[in-house]
Amino acid sequence: MKQVVRQISEFGKRIILTLTPFLVYYVAVLIFLAPPISNLFSGSSEERIKSAITRKILQEHCKDKKLAELFIKVGRLYDIDPFFLYSVANANSGLDAEKITDKNNGKRFVGLMQIEEDGYPKYSKNNLLDSEINLKLGTKKLRKAIDYGNGHMIKTLAVYHADSLTLQNAKYGQSTLDYIEDVRKFYFDIQRAEKLYIQENYDLFNKDKKS
Repeated sequence: MKQVVRQISEFGKRIILTLTPFLVYYVAVLIFLAPPISNLFSGSSEERIKSAITRKILQEHCKDKKLAELFIKVGRLYDIDPFFLYSVANANSGLDAEKITDKNNGKRFVGLMQIEEDGYPKYSKNNLLDSEINLKLGTKKLRKAIDYGNGHMIKTLAVYHADSLTLQNAKYGQSTLDYIEDVRKFYFDIQRAEKLYIQENYDLFNKDKKS
């Protein structure tokens, strides 16, 4: 009888040891690989972990810790995924906070978000080139586009790039389509980097992985 109990016990242990890596993996999938959400900053432990990973990935892509923190801060303020905010700013300016673009129609666009200089008469040129001010002003406009697009990325970006509150009034062509593709590429690339980071670190817990 004791031998039967011992065999059952050993069999149970083998089952647990076999299933544990799979359970860890699926928990990681549920926590980390879910579709992107707007707000990553509530108090649950899972979201705090994801927020820490978001910070790490942003720092690697921005190559600037202060800028990465700024995307997180402004993303929190306007309830926008900081990865998406990074992608829009990257498509706008290549993350060059001092970028100035003069258009043929006489308009000038400045800073990270390439906001129109004449559209903010209360701000001096130097203020508009300040990264935080520029990002906040551009993100406020982006928030309106997101609300209009109801979370639909292409509709949001079409309205935002065309500088219009509705698609009906928007005038856009190939440049807007190219812009949308740029943002989508940056966004998917940084999301992919996050998923790869999670998968690679999961392997650290897999004792059966061969070196």
